[in-house]
Amino acid sequence: MRHNIVIALGSNHHPQPHIRHAREGLTHLLDAVEFSRNMWTEAIGITSPRFLNCLAIGTTQLSVKELQASLKSLERQCGDSRAERQAGRVRLDVDLLRYDADDYHPADWNRAYIITLYNEMTPTP
Repeated sequence: MRHNIVIALGSNHHPQPHIRHAREGLTHLLDAVEFSRNMWTEAIGITSPRFLNCLAIGTTQLSVKELQASLKSLERQCGDSRAERQAGRVRLDVDLLRYDADDYHPADWNRAYIITLYNEMTPTP
């Protein structure tokens, strides 16, 4: 069974190569995926350089747990860790925002860049 998903990607430490790595990883991990444009945003809740963000919309046959484990693996491949984040360096943050009808990270759905990028990818007819 295929599941519809929305994933948010962000990085504030060497962001271009880390976002590129995540896009490549998701292209191989998911059955079908499309990416939004990249968007620079100011950090939210931490003092740090700006973030480079984008969204991925696609399908997967993975369960929620399998998908989330794979997303965490992508983060670790870029050297992301709790210690790095505590120092204000987010090498890669990959968050599952939607899995079929279930939304995750509800506060993220209220962020302007998420709304903008999502609406650009899913225009209302």
